Amino acid sequence: MDAQFLVIASKIRPPQGTTSLVRRDRLAALMNTAAQAKLCLILAPAGYGKSTLMSERFHKLSDTNQIVAWVCLEHDDRDPVRFLTYIVAGLNRADKTAVSGTQALLRSGTGMQVRSVLHTLLNEIGTTDQPITLLIDDYYRAECAELNDLVDQMLEHAPENLRLVIASRAVPKLSISTLRAHGQLSEIHARALRFELDETTSFFNDVYKLDLSDAQITSLHERIDGWVTGLQLASLSLKGREDREGFISEFSGSNRDIVDYLASDVLDRQSPETKQFLQRTSILERLSAPLCTAVTGFEDSQQIIEQLERDNLFLLPLDDNRSWYRYHHLFSEFLLRSFERENLGRVVELHRLAYQWFGGQNMIPEAVGHAIAAKDWDRTAAFIESCWHDMIKMGRVLTLYGWIGRLPPEVLTGRPLVQLAYSWALALMRQCDGAQTMYDAARAKIEAGLLGEGQTSDGQQQALIMELQTTQALIAVFEDDIDRIRKVVETPVYEAPESDPFIRGVQANLLVFSNQTVGRFDAARRAAAHGRALHIRADAVYGMVYSDFFLTLVDITEGDLGAAERHGLRAYQLADSRVGKNSGPAALPASLLAAINYEWNRIDVARRYIELAVPMVNDCAVLDAVIFGYRTLSKIQFLEGATGEALESLGIAEAIGHRENFPRLTVSILDQRARILVQQHDINGASRAVAEMQTLAERAEIRRIELWPRVRSVADMAKARLLIAKGAPDRALRLLKDYTASAEAAGRGLALVELRLLEAISDYKLGNRGAAIRRLGRAFIAGQRGAMVRIFADESSELKPLFMASVEEWAKSQFPGASSPDHAYVAQIAKAMGISIDSSKTLKTAGQVTDINVECLSGRETEVLHLVAEGTTNKEIAARLGVAKSTVAWHLKNIYGKLEVNNRTAALAVARRNALLD
Repeated sequence: MDAQFLVIASKIRPPQGTTSLVRRDRLAALMNTAAQAKLCLILAPAGYGKSTLMSERFHKLSDTNQIVAWVCLEHDDRDPVRFLTYIVAGLNRADKTAVSGTQALLRSGTGMQVRSVLHTLLNEIGTTDQPITLLIDDYYRAECAELNDLVDQMLEHAPENLRLVIASRAVPKLSISTLRAHGQLSEIHARALRFELDETTSFFNDVYKLDLSDAQITSLHERIDGWVTGLQLASLSLKGREDREGFISEFSGSNRDIVDYLASDVLDRQSPETKQFLQRTSILERLSAPLCTAVTGFEDSQQIIEQLERDNLFLLPLDDNRSWYRYHHLFSEFLLRSFERENLGRVVELHRLAYQWFGGQNMIPEAVGHAIAAKDWDRTAAFIESCWHDMIKMGRVLTLYGWIGRLPPEVLTGRPLVQLAYSWALALMRQCDGAQTMYDAARAKIEAGLLGEGQTSDGQQQALIMELQTTQALIAVFEDDIDRIRKVVETPVYEAPESDPFIRGVQANLLVFSNQTVGRFDAARRAAAHGRALHIRADAVYGMVYSDFFLTLVDITEGDLGAAERHGLRAYQLADSRVGKNSGPAALPASLLAAINYEWNRIDVARRYIELAVPMVNDCAVLDAVIFGYRTLSKIQFLEGATGEALESLGIAEAIGHRENFPRLTVSILDQRARILVQQHDINGASRAVAEMQTLAERAEIRRIELWPRVRSVADMAKARLLIAKGAPDRALRLLKDYTASAEAAGRGLALVELRLLEAISDYKLGNRGAAIRRLGRAFIAGQRGAMVRIFADESSELKPLFMASVEEWAKSQFPGASSPDHAYVAQIAKAMGISIDSSKTLKTAGQVTDINVECLSGRETEVLHLVAEGTTNKEIAARLGVAKSTVAWHLKNIYGKLEVNNRTAALAVARRNALLD
């Protein structure tokens, strides 16, 4: 589509002619002070010079080589993605590298989420050395709940080098009380913007050379009250007028009265042609000579525009080439009112001429706006049908949703393609019931070959059937209904001729996901390869990332963590190179790479990935990124002794599950909560969590999904772990028996390791020492494939006695790997558990070593260790010592290495035995 479909260049630069003609040092000084706050609000009614003040700030900052962006908002900018697109375009105009990752993300296509874009933007701004200022003009024109929420998030998470300056006619409904309380808000109101008497004098006599007397100026100043637009209108009316005294004495009243009076006077003094031109073009947000010719019929539009600019008739150029202009909003509003009074009913005709011109230029969003204004609903629907694919791919879901919402019900009912577009928009906004209703209505007509204006061809019909399949699967994804996804996408689609490779790639990706869930791993791998190839053809970054993301899930499920890392890294590196590491696409594989590295006991690497993933994964289309992200985050926090933070992180994810009605997410998070509570010996708390899991599983899965019910299995394994903690290992064994057999048959390697581990612990507690050692050996052998470590180490409180007994038996084996695991692998797990194995294969627990150099800790490390002993969190330690939280983590890593341990508990044990805390 035309580049202007994405960004209108004139909206990211201040209009020419907005620089004040009168020197106002007082106001400039006020602006210098106010703009140091995180948020500066410039609040005044129309015509008080807000844009002029903003423009002067823009040029001053630009002259000092600071990064400054200008965005002038319009009604369509209520769409948060469109708003962010203009913010990024404005910053990119100032500095090509400052937000290049965010710009790439915005160009990446379907799947883009507002929060992902915002976090990427703020992260990039935060890593820039220079101060950055965003100037947002005419905020009131786009203000809505969605945009206010986005700006609130921007302010809440703004880095130190970011400043926002917002101009609006009224106080925007932002959450600014906290900023005000912390002295981070400045406000400039109409009183400060008003011209003072000396400035009014300079305006009339120095700038406009009207040679008014002091008495005349004082009278005008008092009547107009320093209102800038009123002064400008008065100067136009006074120019060349002989009876100045009579004119000055005749007007008074509100700003609206003054506008109508003065603007009428200005308009009536124009030629009939110029007056018609002004009135007819007042419907346009922005205007150019060809557009004006189309709307007015005047072939000399270019000459008229040039004359209006020379006469200073409130016409502001929007670009350096003077191709596009706009009227001052107050003047435009007056012109439109006057035209409507004199030409009842003709405004619709003008909007029709405007949308015909914009449509011919392929500037569809602006064409839609005029078609809606003309209430030409059939044309509006036709425009939507022609562009909704592009709107979805560009992430402009809210704009599309708003357009369709304006259509009368009878028009929507007769337009199945618009209904299909609406279904996508509703699904992507998590309004799945409405999406399904629209889908059902569209399908009935499409399958009958009726598109509202005729019948479909065979080729078009086949493509639409594929699109219907994809829409149904999309809805199922957002409902997390894997059973329905599988049924929808299993219909063969590979042979469909001349189909959109992106749509086909989406279907292939869904096949990967659904086949992985039900254990058809070979089919999942084939679909992943096919889907990735299709998305390469479509150059769809998100599609390629999702292909590898789902493939990584297959690898993890099978327990092959080496293959999982390869595929995860391929997805992550692609996302990093194309849209940046702080992006939604990168967050998907990052969530899995964090889990993989945690399992390998590479905690520092896992932490780096999880810090990238967690801020983004709330907006991912599939739940697995949320599940892996928050579970891994809580595991790292718990391992580092921050139990409160770990439970708090789980609470965030659990709230998402309840709010969005995702039982799989809720059950997975409750499982991790129960594990932590069991290790904390809070059996009652763990019991409540498991009971809630069981209730959710019964509601969510009345029937089994093939051999592996994804919610029920998690709930029952959590129940088995709880039974072991309660002293009922026999009941745990009975509960796990069927799951172990089905996991082994299905090749679910990761689950099989955990199941055999729980069975081994149960057998050992029942006194079945030989059976327990054999089961643990099989668990270790299964774990060797993926080099799994933490799955064992995290169970160390229950596993240690059995582990020590098992190692003695395995050491006797002459054939490691046959009936017992590899000794080096066992030693690796032992180290993670705080146990060391000597060269003769005997065991000694951490803390019993006698060769630790207790003098090796630095003074700061000893200080950190004492704070750990007090039970403080990393965050609290950082505050106490006045350092960053990452610095505390670095000190702990050094302490663990010197004491030959891997967690806080073991470190404190060694420290106490060696009198390091005395």
